[in-house]
Amino acid sequence: MKQAIKLEFRLGMYDKVSRHLEMSIRVPALTMSQAVEHYKELLTYVKSAVTRNYSEKSINNMLDFIEKTAEDQDALRCMEKFYALTLESFQSTNNERLWLKTNTKLARLYLDRKDYRQLTDKVRELHKACQREDGTDDPSKGTYSLEVYALEILMYAETRNNKRLKVCLGTCNAACRQAC
Repeated sequence: MKQAIKLEFRLGMYDKVSRHLEMSIRVPALTMSQAVEHYKELLTYVKSAVTRNYSEKSINNMLDFIEKTAEDQDALRCMEKFYALTLESFQSTNNERLWLKTNTKLARLYLDRKDYRQLTDKVRELHKACQREDGTDDPSKGTYSLEVYALEILMYAETRNNKRLKVCLGTCNAACRQAC
């Protein structure tokens, strides 16, 4: 399969390369560390060889698949590696949509693992990314902003921090009214 991928890349069949690499990650016998290596290889092809939308779709499909198959703590730690690789790989491309989606998924992973310290940091980072320079919410990122508020609300509900939950709900309601 690897030789077919390399040949297709040389021949300019980038969509086939991407699909083969995507399928290679989905092989059930693959260990998580092997999947990480395949994913690293895929990122090199996807970043340079296919369109931005196609690469974003492929990456999101793979991350969703891997997330669904992650069952134990080791797999969840491996998920963190996948997210870190994605963020690192696309840092220079200025693909804000992919950055927001990946970071939101990473924040959701922290919530699932009940890692509230890292979740708090990630929520702050995401809130900042969804704001304009003057500190107000950016309406063009309304969906992402609402997802971040939802994660924050869930975190405060799980930690029984009612004081912050109440403030967050008020802020979220104001943001919803502004978006509509």
